[in-house]
Amino acid sequence: MFPLSNVIRGTEIEPEPPAEPVGMGKSTRGVELACPDDLDERQAASWMNQSAAMPFVGGKRR
Repeated sequence: MFPLSNVIRGTEIEPEPPAEPVGMGKSTRGVELACPDDLDERQAASWMNQSAAMPFVGGKRR
């Protein structure tokens, strides 16, 4: 399997990514691919944009 990505607070984006990575927390979600060609680029971009819009993602360090 090829992991695509893990999304912190993945339970808060639509549609929720299907996989719950082991040891990453209950709200973390991700996608595992059998082959990189299985990637739905449009859906992955949507998840990344939604995740980046969350308050703590991409913020400045204090």
